[in-house]
Amino acid sequence: IIVVIIIIIKALRAGKHLLIWGADAFVVVLGAPIGSLVLTPAAAVILRRFFYVLAVLQFISYALMEEAFFDPYVAPYIGAKIWGIIIPLLIIEISLLLCLHQNRKSR
Repeated sequence: IIVVIIIIIKALRAGKHLLIWGADAFVVVLGAPIGSLVLTPAAAVILRRFFYVLAVLQFISYALMEEAFFDPYVAPYIGAKIWGIIIPLLIIEISLLLCLHQNRKSR
């Protein structure tokens, strides 16, 4: 408990840590309910395969965008455009998980 209190105090003193927590909050808010809906023993194999596919896609996308994030001429233009890639992929992922849940529920 003391460690959590120290981390919270440090986060409040340095704004960057608080922004990182805020950026990750939507993953927890969306991921926990969706995970509780679809994470069943029967779906574990399918979800494991889906995770492997997402890991490969994440690696490829990071490899393609890595240099652009550190290029001072390109970085200001990537911020808004990258959401055009992230949001559709997030919508596809949530749709597939909900379809998987409905498929398992109907059996």
